Amino acid sequence: MNDLITTLEKLHVEFDQEAKDIAFWWSENLIDKSRNRFYGLIDSRLIADPSSSQSLVYNSRILWFFSEMAMAATDVSSERKFLSVAEIAFETLSSEFQDTVDGGMFWEVNHLGQPIDQAKRVYGQAFCLYGLVSYFQASQSAAAEALARGLFDVIQQKCLDKTFGGYFESFSRDWQPLEDQRLSSSDRNFPKSMNTNLHVMEALTSFHQVMGTHDSNVALRNCIETFRKHLLTSELRLKLFSDIKWADRSGGKFSQGHEIEFTWLLCTAATAAGDEDLISWAKSIAVKMTDRILGNGVRENGLLPEEERGDKSIWWIQAEAILGFLNAFEISDRPEFLKAAEAVWDFAKCYHRSSERGLWTWYSVRDQAKQKYVAGPWKGPYHDGRAMLEGRQRAFRMLDRARKNNEALDGARTSCLNIQPAG
Repeated sequence: MNDLITTLEKLHVEFDQEAKDIAFWWSENLIDKSRNRFYGLIDSRLIADPSSSQSLVYNSRILWFFSEMAMAATDVSSERKFLSVAEIAFETLSSEFQDTVDGGMFWEVNHLGQPIDQAKRVYGQAFCLYGLVSYFQASQSAAAEALARGLFDVIQQKCLDKTFGGYFESFSRDWQPLEDQRLSSSDRNFPKSMNTNLHVMEALTSFHQVMGTHDSNVALRNCIETFRKHLLTSELRLKLFSDIKWADRSGGKFSQGHEIEFTWLLCTAATAAGDEDLISWAKSIAVKMTDRILGNGVRENGLLPEEERGDKSIWWIQAEAILGFLNAFEISDRPEFLKAAEAVWDFAKCYHRSSERGLWTWYSVRDQAKQKYVAGPWKGPYHDGRAMLEGRQRAFRMLDRARKNNEALDGARTSCLNIQPAG
């Protein structure tokens, strides 16, 4: 028991410090102070480009992280600093990305704040909702609340497949289906994806926890059921792409990174939905999936590659793996899951933390020649920052439980020692 307490204390301290370091690097390097606006791109040489465009996902993730950091701050100065960064993200989203004519949010704007990709990609709508909910919590902004509630309605009215369930991929500005549904060139062109539905579930979870209504509860439960009925295979793998009726169009490929991320997001969603049967099912699925990933995917050094046979290390997968293994340990108390979380964290510390304190690299530092940008369309302080914030909370929660169990055990031992012999 003392070894467990020591491990959890160590993780709590390290996660806490890393979250602060991440927030410090981004708050110091992200903002073009001449315009009080974010740089849309900082390349692998740490050179910021003030003329680069900005994506909806990038701004939404920054909004989420700094809102959460503001709420987690233990002093007024830090809270104000983090909230000021979140405010820039909110102002950018509400004034530049918001479509006040057709509803929803544009996908991309240029450095002047003009929309250059007016597509309504559902993945981006979900991330924006996710960020808005946290910003409302941190700021109590009435404008943020109104925008979040309006965006929830848009997602339900425009993006939901009311016939076969789940959420579509992409629409034009006026909500017509796009011929090219893909988020990126590496995706397959089909109308539904696991990735989009996963992050809609994530956003609905947050929205329901903070602004819960009957409609949000129904939406969240239905989204969870989409995974149970359509996206989760009998082998406990997740289909990457599907046609409109949920026939698998993944081409035989899977994503370990998204699967380990799904395990803990599923449990959080089920808990928010408040259904004990659903919670029990989610926990069972999470442990089984995590067990398979541990047995087939994690290398001895703690690396979890995107594919079982690969060896490429990507920062977000390592971050999500930390949480997936912590979640499985918290459910099951199986020590191998905690050891796996430690190993993945150790790998991330060694191979994804750059020489810039608080900055994680896209690929392992061993692949320096292949590095992508450090800040840009798909990379903000979200996966690594969230792993540290969520990991810190989970470590503290499990630490509190372990200490209470230890005290109870010590109390039982003392009682036994105080029993007087008969006669």
